[in-house]
Amino acid sequence: MKIIRGQNMGTADGAEYRRLRGLVSRAFTPRRVEALRPGIQRIVDDLLEQLAVTPAGEVADLKAAFAVPLPMGVICELFGVPDEQQALLHALCNAVFDTTSRPEEVAATEEGLYRFMAELAESKVAEPGDDLTSLLVEHRTNGTITLDELVDTLILVLAAGHQTTINFFTNSLLALLTHPDQLELVRAGEVSWEAVTESVLAWDSPVGQSPFRYPTQDIEIGGALIRAGEPVMMSYAALGRDPAHHGPLAASFVAARDTRHLSFGHGPHFCVGAPLARLEAHIALPAFFNRFDTELAVPAKEVEPFPSLALNGIRALPAVIRPRAGAAAGV
Repeated sequence: MKIIRGQNMGTADGAEYRRLRGLVSRAFTPRRVEALRPGIQRIVDDLLEQLAVTPAGEVADLKAAFAVPLPMGVICELFGVPDEQQALLHALCNAVFDTTSRPEEVAATEEGLYRFMAELAESKVAEPGDDLTSLLVEHRTNGTITLDELVDTLILVLAAGHQTTINFFTNSLLALLTHPDQLELVRAGEVSWEAVTESVLAWDSPVGQSPFRYPTQDIEIGGALIRAGEPVMMSYAALGRDPAHHGPLAASFVAARDTRHLSFGHGPHFCVGAPLARLEAHIALPAFFNRFDTELAVPAKEVEPFPSLALNGIRALPAVIRPRAGAAAGV
């Protein structure tokens, strides 16, 4: 697949990686991320308003109604996607992660996604904005990035920031709904939503296993020799529940637990979009739980995992929601 072989940060290292990362890092400075706050708040408020009209006692899928459209809306804000084109990008992104697609459907989706991003970039030549696409177009105009690199970078940010963020929100909602004692600590102000965010990232990472990586030279880790070129797969999910690092309660969800994790990576490849992902969490989670009292509509053991070797999420999150006493829209 061209998406896997793309010319972007995910397939680069060393000086080439630093060059490609430097081209997008300006879009994730504290000032630019903070500038997205009003847009994120608007998206969250709109989604909560839509949830609020769910008939009493009716089951809502919180994944489809909240966890999926939220990060897609934020990505559209980040990319500068016009309102009338957002539904198409949403459909293409969902198709990319559809593991039931036939080979010819996968090829058509990939072609459609590349065409969408190339046309979006072209539109920013005539009408640039304060967004990531316009920033990359500026680099292309200056000759510091090719069109292929521009499109591949947009697709990498889309892929890295969409499904993983969906998983974070479903994992967070599920963790708090199945641990009401922890939710009450947060609502009482004894634990911050920032701590909850890091606790979920550590305890139930949105990425289960990394894609295969291949060392460029022999390395020794923990007494084990890994030869150059041998495939390596890292388990982020296991790291967060290792009692050697997190103590005897490592397998339990505690909202204020030891929050060391690798969900955003480490070192030079630390996720460039981590500040934006955290901002989404810090806005959306308190907004949802301040607005609604919520119960799972099925036993927790019947919540099905998302069928993926790399991703760690769930198929759906059926729940019954009720407005909280005294809760107001936009609070």
